[in-house]
Amino acid sequence: MESSEVDPESLERKQKFLGQAPLHLAARKGHIEVVELLLKSGASVGNADEFGFTPLLCAAERGHAEVVKLLLQSGASVEAKTKDGSTALFSGAANVEVVEVLLKSGASVEAKNKRGDTAMHFAATGGKVDAVQKLLAAGAKVDVANRNGETPLLHAVLQGRAEVVAVLLNSGASLTRKGKLGLTLLHDAAWLGHAAVAEKLIAAGAKVDAGGHPPLVYAAKGDQRHVEVLELLLKSGANAARKDEDGDTALHHAAGWSGNTEVVAKLIAAGAKADACDREGNTVLHIAALKGHAAMVEQLISAGAKVNAHNREGNTPLHEAAKDGHEATVKELIAAGAKLDAANKKGLKPYDVAKKGGRYAVMALLKEPDRPSRPDRPSRSEREEMHRGPRVLRGARVPTPPMDPEDPLGLL
Repeated sequence: MESSEVDPESLERKQKFLGQAPLHLAARKGHIEVVELLLKSGASVGNADEFGFTPLLCAAERGHAEVVKLLLQSGASVEAKTKDGSTALFSGAANVEVVEVLLKSGASVEAKNKRGDTAMHFAATGGKVDAVQKLLAAGAKVDVANRNGETPLLHAVLQGRAEVVAVLLNSGASLTRKGKLGLTLLHDAAWLGHAAVAEKLIAAGAKVDAGGHPPLVYAAKGDQRHVEVLELLLKSGANAARKDEDGDTALHHAAGWSGNTEVVAKLIAAGAKADACDREGNTVLHIAALKGHAAMVEQLISAGAKVNAHNREGNTPLHEAAKDGHEATVKELIAAGAKLDAANKKGLKPYDVAKKGGRYAVMALLKEPDRPSRPDRPSRSEREEMHRGPRVLRGARVPTPPMDPEDPLGLL
């Protein structure tokens, strides 16, 4: 059988499993001549499959506007719903021609599915500006919320649909609605790295320093795609040196997450302090060392970070790097003058911390001049001496004293 041919038995099994009739498949594929033939042969336009999809819903979902029009003219219900409560307008929200046909046939723009979503939510998620505009012109509410409190604007923000965001904002969508993070929409855009969306939100009045954890800290956590958002926030007045409600700066967040050196460079250039401390006394260098961001460690030291700073537990950045066995970071710190003999409040030196965690490679780097080379293990000569005795005795004849007949066991 050629790869382009359809296996009739396979197709029949699929139809039986989904409860679909030939009209469903023809409508889904957009084969309008086949649809016409089936309708003339008496095929039911109202037959629903296992998920509640009628042929109309199948055609709408695939964007076949002419098939949608034909099915409606043949008596298909424009308000037929799937099992989750979605109508054809939901399914066709990604195609403006389908939306136009359905609206002309009386489709309700206010219909909601079981999640509380409307066709506007679907159009915004899909990023279809023209479909969104058609729905708004037909009376769709711009700030309608689903059961989770999510608006079409939030859906557009989460998907990075900047053009849709602009249309919704210009149509009066509210910026004060909470985002997915429970904060503002700008926080969501910053967290997801959607720079174009963030720009639209800021232009509409979104506050760049809003919340106990400002959007800047979310952008600082990210990777390369978040750099553009970070630049935008800084240019828009975000405070690079600000501490969040937990006492961390954006630099602390950058160190604790991606360790992106470009993010660090831009924050420092904007006024972030390389030696800023959190509530535990950790500098940014402590956090970068703990995470093993060697390149960032070098960068912070060049920016003036104190290599021997102690946190509240008395740990230096070298303690933190030694703890998790970050060899490259340990080397950077030592090269920058980190003290090998610095003790924390428990009296532990970086070497002791590495030993406690079984970080043997780091222990070798942290060995002080007067410390034995392998204090935790016998030396090679000692190990050989330990094993030499048994090798000599194996197979050797050991002289024994003569036995006393009156005391054979040697007890007397």
